[in-house]
Amino acid sequence: MPKSPTAVFLPNIGFKAGAASCFDIWGKTMEIRFPENPQEADYIAMASDWEAVKQDFEAAVKQFRKDFNITTPEFR
Repeated sequence: MPKSPTAVFLPNIGFKAGAASCFDIWGKTMEIRFPENPQEADYIAMASDWEAVKQDFEAAVKQFRKDFNITTPEFR
C-alpha cells in the first residue's frame, strides 16, 4: 500500500521534471490517474489513513519502550 493516496494518483517524477512542470502551462508533462469510481478513491484514502495510524502507534510504542527501558520481547 502506498504511503499516501497522492502517490497513487500522481506520477513519480524527478526533481528536474517537477521543476520543469512549473512552466508547463498546457499541462502536457504530467498525467494524473484518477480512480475509476468513488468507492476506489474512498478505499485508497481510508487505507492510507489507517496506515498512518499504524505508523503513529508503532512510533508511540517504540518511544514508550525507550522511555521506560523495556527490553523484554513479551511486551510488544
